[in-house]
Amino acid sequence: MKHLYLLVTLLCMVVGPTSCTDHDDVDAGLSGEERPQIHVRAIIGDASSTRTLMGSLTGGVYPVLWKDGDQIAIGRTNAFTAFTLSEGAGTAVGEFGGTSLSTLPGSRFYAACYPTASASASISGGTIKVGASISNKQVYALDNVSNELFPMASVTHDPLDFRFKNLGSVLQLRIKGDNARTNRISRIYFYGNDDETVAGPVALLCDATTGEPLTSSVEADAGCQLMRGEGSGIIVLDLGENGLTLSATQATVVNIVVMPQTFKNGFTVRLVDADNGGSLEKTISTSITLKRSHLKMMKEFVYSQPEPLEVANCYVISEAGYQTIPAFCMGNRQSVLLDTKGKNLDAAILWSDCGMDAVSNIEYLSSSDGKGYISFKVKKDAEGNPVRGNCVVCLYDKDTNTILWTWHLWLTEEPHTVYTGGACAVGTYTTDGYTFTADATSGVLAVMDRNLGAISANPNDGQKTYGLYYQMGRKDPFIGGTGVGDYNDRTNLTAKGYILGDEELTTVKEWETEAFGSFTTPTDWYSPLTDGWVFQGQFINLTYSIQHPMTFSSAEVSKDTRWTDPTMADNLSYMNTADNNTGLASSGHEAYWNRTKTIFDPCPAGWTVLGERRGVFFGGKETKTAVTSAPAYGLSVEFTYNGTKYTSWWPAAGVRTTKGTMAEVGYRGAYLHYDHINATHGGHGMSFYLKSGDYTMDYDNTVLTNHATSIRCVRAKQP
Repeated sequence: MKHLYLLVTLLCMVVGPTSCTDHDDVDAGLSGEERPQIHVRAIIGDASSTRTLMGSLTGGVYPVLWKDGDQIAIGRTNAFTAFTLSEGAGTAVGEFGGTSLSTLPGSRFYAACYPTASASASISGGTIKVGASISNKQVYALDNVSNELFPMASVTHDPLDFRFKNLGSVLQLRIKGDNARTNRISRIYFYGNDDETVAGPVALLCDATTGEPLTSSVEADAGCQLMRGEGSGIIVLDLGENGLTLSATQATVVNIVVMPQTFKNGFTVRLVDADNGGSLEKTISTSITLKRSHLKMMKEFVYSQPEPLEVANCYVISEAGYQTIPAFCMGNRQSVLLDTKGKNLDAAILWSDCGMDAVSNIEYLSSSDGKGYISFKVKKDAEGNPVRGNCVVCLYDKDTNTILWTWHLWLTEEPHTVYTGGACAVGTYTTDGYTFTADATSGVLAVMDRNLGAISANPNDGQKTYGLYYQMGRKDPFIGGTGVGDYNDRTNLTAKGYILGDEELTTVKEWETEAFGSFTTPTDWYSPLTDGWVFQGQFINLTYSIQHPMTFSSAEVSKDTRWTDPTMADNLSYMNTADNNTGLASSGHEAYWNRTKTIFDPCPAGWTVLGERRGVFFGGKETKTAVTSAPAYGLSVEFTYNGTKYTSWWPAAGVRTTKGTMAEVGYRGAYLHYDHINATHGGHGMSFYLKSGDYTMDYDNTVLTNHATSIRCVRAKQP
């Protein structure tokens, strides 16, 4: 009985950042009768899933061996017959049985594929194309590759003589932990540094007349020519329910099956600990080739679990690439966990003002302790720089499409500290390690250099300095207008305003006739979870505001000044504003915004909403200069601290009114501050109005909490 043995050589190499030496052909060194054979006969096999295993390294070669239940597909696309292994398990020799054989249409050749699930074979224009697919979701197998991962193909005129070619490459990682702590990883990501396709369909090309593989000059395809289909730019290797605990003394070996190719600018391997949110990126930044039918061994490296991120409702993302944020807590409180019990969890993008593809590959990573993390990728712009803008992601229940919590991804460079004066109340206020100290002697506040959500602090960048807009006490931002306002433009004045002093105007310029009309910054949103930006002319409670973060609420009908009613029932024990913290505090929550950083504070970790109502503008130590030339409409504030001069820019970004519409852009700068006063849950704000090359200052004791205004953060840990 004739046999065609399948001998797959995966040649082991040590990876350097520059070059390696490989053999080019899986059949090198073999000839004639020395080549193993497989006999194919017509017997009925069961429908077990396909899988192979790698044998032990022998003489620099890893043989691929058959395993019980393996199947190969023989035939053509849409007309394959599965042939099941009957003899030869654990060896490179296999006999396969099936029920029928057929050649490719119009030819004398048979085509065989492994694995059967993704098999594809066709003939067109004198070329035979036969192949399978490399999965972008792979599962770890100890010292091996996991099920259905390693594609192979064969073209022959003799059904008793199938000679397979490997279509994939294997990248082998060798990872150690450090001695400082227990290092456990739960997932590994692989991707090219130039967004190459690394997983998907791959096919062997053969001459339709001779059946011989077409040769290729591409080094990665040595020995035959491959055709790659559209696929995925990332491979995710799942390390199982318990993950991998890394040893500090012996390297753990992990294999990933990859499309063979040359990565001109290298590739990146990212290791993630889903329990603790730690991640490490190992990048090779020089050209490197992963060849067909070869195993590439990376140099041994150490994974040291990074310190976990400080949790917040906003994360500053300054670099492109893959990122991970916690998805288990509410705001800044490690101890206040989301109720995820019994929920079918997933993560999604809610909206983006810099294109829906700015943040992609979003994924919820579950953890053994029920917490979990959200992973995503931030793209580069056309110039190769990290994209800038804002995006909001959420954790939600897929069964009910209910949003559990949201996080603002602020895609900007790391904000700087700008010192400015102010008459501050004496005291230090601390919540879970976040400390705000007000120094009555120096009056110094450490203020952020830009508005929350702004992508620039340069006055000449106009609208890029405006940032996002917030209703008092809400953690979720609202978008602004599309243009840079002109304080000299006094047309379309429709609503009563709050301008003081000798300014002749008593009206507010509104840009829009409806809350989120044509003048609103364009955004994309994830439609299954939201109807988009909505104006609602009635109260909403705390729970509703969390589940509907794009709903702008205002009790316009009753002419009230709030977005919420403190008497409304709420399953989060709504705050009793008359008694300050009583309601929420009794359930482990706090007032919306307070002297301490609360779970509803919209600022990044280490920052908090400005809490002293007169601290920035009214200290008397600053030099303030109105800027009334386009595009820099606003107020420049200079302050000297410890001999160093600091200049902060406060753009006239306008407001969203009680109707949700944009107003006073380029004319008014309004900056909201927390406070809880009596039963109205009111707040404070500081404003300036540009006028005739000068400005008018206003401290507003009765800010409308259903307005949305700019926020400027201050350091939560003062120097």
